[in-house]
Amino acid sequence: MAKKILKKEPAKELSLAKQQIIKAEAAVNDLVVKDDLMLARATDLLSKVKAVGRIIKKEREDYTRPAKEIIAKAKSIYDPMEERVKWAESQIKSKMIAYQTAKEEKIRADQEKLAARVEKGTMKMETAVAKVGALEETKQNSVFGDNGGRIQFREIRKVIIENPDLVPDEYWIIDEVRVRRDALAGKEIAGVKVITEKSVASN
Repeated sequence: MAKKILKKEPAKELSLAKQQIIKAEAAVNDLVVKDDLMLARATDLLSKVKAVGRIIKKEREDYTRPAKEIIAKAKSIYDPMEERVKWAESQIKSKMIAYQTAKEEKIRADQEKLAARVEKGTMKMETAVAKVGALEETKQNSVFGDNGGRIQFREIRKVIIENPDLVPDEYWIIDEVRVRRDALAGKEIAGVKVITEKSVASN
């Protein structure tokens, strides 16, 4: 019989945390900060909420750590083997594509020779059409192996940016990280302004 993997149940602290969350939510709904006294109470409430958050985070980490360790172990075992399989697949496909490309280029060249002969008058149009059709039939977009394997050759359109300097401005994305860094350093940037907003930091 396969051995069952027993999950570690959350600690009692988590149950307590759930109760504290319910109380905190009620306190937050009733909270109205209108004077310094209420500001101080809000400070204490924020501290309690953050403490509950730390408990939950710790319990989550304790609960998920075994699974993370199993995943890490599996990756160390299987990732290298999967990479070798990917390499083998890539090499096979690369050689197949190279052969298919060369084959299609030869068919195209033979078709051009037939067209040239028709233009020169050394071959009848009917004969050339028949030969071109025969050449087309030698193309294989689908190939079946002897043991049940099957592949298809597909043409995928890709876009390559040959010269970034010629790409219109409408296709460029603003580097927000760089803009923020330079603006906060005092650099004037057209279309950008620095504003100040208040935030609350607590321990």
